[in-house]
Amino acid sequence: MTATIVNQSADSLTIQVVIPFHRSMLLAEDSIQNALNQAGTLASHNFQRAIRHGWLSDHHRSDYSNQQRNDTEGVPDSLWCDDGVKACL
Repeated sequence: MTATIVNQSADSLTIQVVIPFHRSMLLAEDSIQNALNQAGTLASHNFQRAIRHGWLSDHHRSDYSNQQRNDTEGVPDSLWCDDGVKACL
């Protein structure tokens, strides 16, 4: 794996991405895309886990809830999960 978590705190997640050099630009672009996809997958997994386990402070949870509600404006109430944080689409 080219993306690894190097630090995690209550406020942030730091991911290191290692992308090898290639003689071909096509291979280089493929390596960049794969590494960034791995980083995104790691970040998403860790944020979901933090939310699910309640590791975020009330301040962070409130910010996330407000952001999600704004991003999904117009979603019927029946599609909101029990935790009221995200839409179950």
